[in-house]
This record gives sequence, C-alpha cells and structure tokens, in this order.
Amino acid sequence: MASDKQKQAWDRYFAKVERRKKMLELYHKGLIDREIAAEAGVSTPTVTHWRHYNNLPSNGVGCGFAGRGGGVPMEEILDPNQCEVMRQFLGCLLALQDEYPDRKIDVGVFMKEYRRGLQEKVG
Repeated sequence: MASDKQKQAWDRYFAKVERRKKMLELYHKGLIDREIAAEAGVSTPTVTHWRHYNNLPSNGVGCGFAGRGGGVPMEEILDPNQCEVMRQFLGCLLALQDEYPDRKIDVGVFMKEYRRGLQEKVG
C-alpha cells in the first residue's frame, strides 16, 4: 500500500499533468500567455517557459505591441534593426520580471519617458 507521501507525490504529478493539458487546450484556442496563465491558475512566466520548452510560438501578434487591444504590430512601423532592438528590450523586461517577481515593472512609465525623449530629440 502506498504511503501518504507517495500518494501526495502522485497527486501533485497528476495535477501538473492536468494543468499542462489545460494550458495546451487554451493555447490551441488562441489565447495569449497572460490569458492562459489566468485560466490555468499559473504565472505568465510559467506559461511562457512551458511554451518555449514545447517549441510553441506565441499566439500574440508581433512582439506584444498588437495584443487584443487593437495596436499596430511593430513590424509595420519599425525597420528590422529596430524590431530586433525592441525584441531584446522586451526580453530584458521578461528576465527582470522573472528575477524580481514581487516588483511590478511599469512599461507604461518607461514608454512615456521614451516618447518624451524622442519628441525632444526630433523637434
């Protein structure tokens, strides 16, 4: 007969399998990582890691600029070099979020300051 520890280990394993099945089902419905995380009860970085581990592309449009809010894909307004720089920047933000999960990284504040600096530079 299985001990309580063995039973708990199997319960955790089966719960993990069910979460992964749920994430895959939500992914195939076209949900983005943040939505999958909310539905499956896990963190967004967990979904992103799971998706990368399983070699699944993002369901988002562009690299986050044209999510469900109706934005414009960055590829339509930036040249390829600028897109690469933006991908690197966004990757850094994700890494910071993983490293400091208890702190909110405010991209909106960054973008406001960036636009202000850009306006000063342009004219």
